[in-house]
Amino acid sequence: MIYPESLRPGDRIAIISPATTVKEEYIDGCVDVLRASGFDPVVMPSAKGPADGTFAASVEARVTDLKDALHDRSVKAILCARGGYGCVHLIPHFNDEEIRANAKWLIGFSDVSALHALWHRAGVASVHGPMAKHLTLLGVDDPCTQALLSILTTGAGIDYATEPHPLDRQGEATGRLLGGNLAVLNGLAATDLDLLTGKDPDGVILFIEDIAEPVYKVERVLTRLYLSGALGRIRGLIVGQFTEYKPDRNHASMEEMISRLLDRYNISGIPVAFGFPVGHTDFNLPLIEGDNVTLTVGKDGVKLQSVPFTEPDNRAGKEITLSDAQKMVDEWIRTIGGRYFSELTNMVLLTEETGELARVVARLYGDQVAKEGDLRKGLKEEIADVLWVLTCIANQTGVNLTEAFLESLAKKTRRDKDRFR
Repeated sequence: MIYPESLRPGDRIAIISPATTVKEEYIDGCVDVLRASGFDPVVMPSAKGPADGTFAASVEARVTDLKDALHDRSVKAILCARGGYGCVHLIPHFNDEEIRANAKWLIGFSDVSALHALWHRAGVASVHGPMAKHLTLLGVDDPCTQALLSILTTGAGIDYATEPHPLDRQGEATGRLLGGNLAVLNGLAATDLDLLTGKDPDGVILFIEDIAEPVYKVERVLTRLYLSGALGRIRGLIVGQFTEYKPDRNHASMEEMISRLLDRYNISGIPVAFGFPVGHTDFNLPLIEGDNVTLTVGKDGVKLQSVPFTEPDNRAGKEITLSDAQKMVDEWIRTIGGRYFSELTNMVLLTEETGELARVVARLYGDQVAKEGDLRKGLKEEIADVLWVLTCIANQTGVNLTEAFLESLAKKTRRDKDRFR
């Protein structure tokens, strides 16, 4: 997972309208809040229209705005002005490689959940969080706005504590935080953008929210997730805000329905937090899609925290997998290193580190005279440096080193199994 570079004062933030039309005053107010926070907001050409029916602009114009913002090196984040409906129109026009090569924060929620799924498929973290109306009406001092700015500028992740809910199910779990608007994500079912499968190799902490969906429709979606096996695979569940719906004769509330559904299908042994402040409400805490988090649900409340980087155990005999190495490098880059270098820069660094390795080999095992520093370090440090840069390149380009190694081993076996007999 690539965490985009943290923003600095004066950085440019592009404002786009990828779906439904937006009131101009909300975009103008968003500009004021971002500028007051020290950034340089850029309203993309079609953010205010001309409208195409209910859509903020034509598909072509909306695609162009997002693509231009993505490829503009001076733009460090992309804030969606509004959801509604229409983000799905943009998806076919983008590929994973261009999103990874231009990794930057994407911000929004509701219908923007479709774009978060696109970012996640590309292996880039994004922010499920407040948009233009929220920033305009609640201002720069709003706690959710401040939490969003903290994510964008500090790289510190999230650290939330909320009040308990009567239906909470206690426990603790660590996994990859994924989710968003349930109806939007359900519309991506059976595609390679489906975030609801629970199949993320790191395990999933799933969060869901929705607006104006009848209780029975939400139950239908959750039943599908159970029948597909997805609910049985998640490590934790965050039930966000379900707003603008009416209780029915079967269920007094959405939360009660979800609790009864979990009992019916024996989904137990995982922490479940009800009523979490995420969704179509004024108190809409920003969450990082793809972040590694710990969810703790206790009798006194709920904690949701990004898992900080911890120095790996380097005692003799400690073993890690290639997958472990990729995760550790990614965590270090995000929390200590700040950001990845570009792929081109990393290729240059790989050439440099390989040259250093060759120099030490020549001095320790070849004909050159060894120096004291070479004798002290040996090959270990130089080989580790090469492995580090290779791992960075693999993370940036979405290569699973375990799969790559096993495929290479199989290919070599097929080629050479009788060659040297």
